[in-house]
This record gives sequence, C-alpha cells and structure tokens, in this order.
Amino acid sequence: MDGSSLVVLTGEMRRPRDTIEADLARLGIRTARAVTKKTTLLIAADVSSLSGKARKATQYGIRIASEDALEAAIAHAAA
Repeated sequence: MDGSSLVVLTGEMRRPRDTIEADLARLGIRTARAVTKKTTLLIAADVSSLSGKARKATQYGIRIASEDALEAAIAHAAA
C-alpha cells in the first residue's frame, strides 16, 4: 500500500472503522465506502465472505486481504 492506493473496508472490524481509516489516512492511503474499478485493495473482516463488496472485488480482479494483514502493514509502516 502506498499513497496511490484506494482501500475499501468490509465486514465488522475489531477496531472502529473510523479509527482504521484515520490510521490509513496518516499513511497517505485513501479509503472509500464502495468497491469500484479504481479500488486497489479490499480489506475484509472475513476473507471468505460472499458480501457484495467481496463479489465485486473478485469480479474486478482486486486483491482481498484480511484485517490481520492490514494491521500488520499499519504496524510495519508506523515502525
């Protein structure tokens, strides 16, 4: 993830969504509420979810990552 990334969150995250979005913003990463062809990464609370966002991400060939992967990336970037 970098400043050109557009990340969408889906599912019930362990931390409040606005907190996660604020962490991403501090790293220069934009977030959006809906998956579009411009989305670069979907973060899913449950990567096996069949939510509408997950289906659309799969249809567009967008990578889906877990909340754990996101938290690890945020921790790494903050270190």
